Amino acid sequence: MSLVNKYNFLRWDNDGSPDTTCTDDYMLPVASGDELKFQINFDTPISDDITNWELGVWLPHDAIAIRNIAALSEADVDGTNFNIYAEWELDAIPGPWFRLVIYDTGDSDAIKYWSNALKYYATAPSNTYVINYRNSYDRLNFIYEVITSYYNQFRIHGRVADRLNQEELDGYTTSNGHYVQAQDIHRVTANVQAWFLDADSHEAMRAAVSHNDFNIDDVRYYKGENTYSTAPAGAERQRWSGEIRMYLYDYTVVASNT
Repeated sequence: MSLVNKYNFLRWDNDGSPDTTCTDDYMLPVASGDELKFQINFDTPISDDITNWELGVWLPHDAIAIRNIAALSEADVDGTNFNIYAEWELDAIPGPWFRLVIYDTGDSDAIKYWSNALKYYATAPSNTYVINYRNSYDRLNFIYEVITSYYNQFRIHGRVADRLNQEELDGYTTSNGHYVQAQDIHRVTANVQAWFLDADSHEAMRAAVSHNDFNIDDVRYYKGENTYSTAPAGAERQRWSGEIRMYLYDYTVVASNT
C-alpha cells in the first residue's frame, strides 16, 4: 500500500491494482451494523472534480460488488484543494474480506482509489472494540475545523483491561513547617491494548490516542503523559500488539481546598 492517508486505520492506494492478496496486512474487522467513519487526508490535497465519483464495495475477482454505498463529502483545505470524508453503516457483505473503492461513473467506472482490506463478520468478534475520535484543531492533515461534527470511527482487535485507581495530593509547606493540602486529584486508568496490528496500523493507533476526544465503546479516555508502546517486531509487516495506560475522562475528580 502507498501511504496516502498515513496515520489512519483506513489507507488508500492508486498504484497497481486492488486485486491483490492481503495475507501479510492487518485487516480491519467490521461487523454488520457497524458505522465506519473515515477521512482520506491526501498527502497533497486534491482539486479533482468528484461530481461523478462514488464509493463502493470491491470483492476479490468480482470487482465492484455494491455501488454507491455512501456520499463522498469534501473537506476544504485552502479554497481550491480538499480531502474527502464519508460515513457508512454496514449491512451484510457477500464475502470474507473486501476493499472500499472510489470509482468514476463518468469514466467507465475507473477506480481512482482503493482502501486496505477489511475483514467482514456477521457478528462483532468479542476480542474487538470500537474507537471513535476527533480533535479540536487540525491534526496530521485532518482538517477538523471545517468538519466540526466529524469523528473517525473504526473497530479494531484488542481489549481494555486492568483498571487502577490513582490519588494525587498537591499542596505546600507554610513558613512554620506545616503542610497544607491544596488539591486532591482522583483518577482511574485502564490499560488499552491493541492486538495483531501491522506497522501502519500501530502508527494509526499511536495517532488516535493523541487526539483530545478519544472514545472506546462510547467511554471517553485521555492520554496523559503515557506513550503508546509496542513489543519488539520481526519483519516489517509482521503483526504484533501495542498498549497504553490511559485516564478515564469521566472518572477524573479534582477537589480543591483553596
